Amino acid sequence: MKLTNYRNKHIVIIVMTIQFIFNQIFDLDGLAYVISILIFSVLVGFFLGTGKFEKQDELTKVNVMKANTIALSAVLIVLVIMGIIGGNLNHNGHSTKFFAEDMYWYIAAGIVILRSITFLILDRTPKNCVEDE
Repeated sequence: MKLTNYRNKHIVIIVMTIQFIFNQIFDLDGLAYVISILIFSVLVGFFLGTGKFEKQDELTKVNVMKANTIALSAVLIVLVIMGIIGGNLNHNGHSTKFFAEDMYWYIAAGIVILRSITFLILDRTPKNCVEDE
């Protein structure tokens, strides 16, 4: 598997992040952990073998910047919403802890997945596009 283009790198990032979330949620260890790694490795191989995507060029770099902008906007929106919800949970003048610490890890992983999926959507080659030979 070559990681020479952005598409392959983002697919690996998505699958590794989903595996991290999966292992955190189900608290896998031992044989179950090894099986989950094998399943996600097969998914990586499946996704890397399908579709045509642009080569690494100036347009690809623009698409990466667009994906970064969308991901950063999502981070800001989520943090503002969490601040509003957390700020309104004062009970009798005492702050209550509303968000679990693991929630921040899941949000960060979700943002990484959002960035990579957005890039893959922006970088795909339309079916009706004819290659110049």
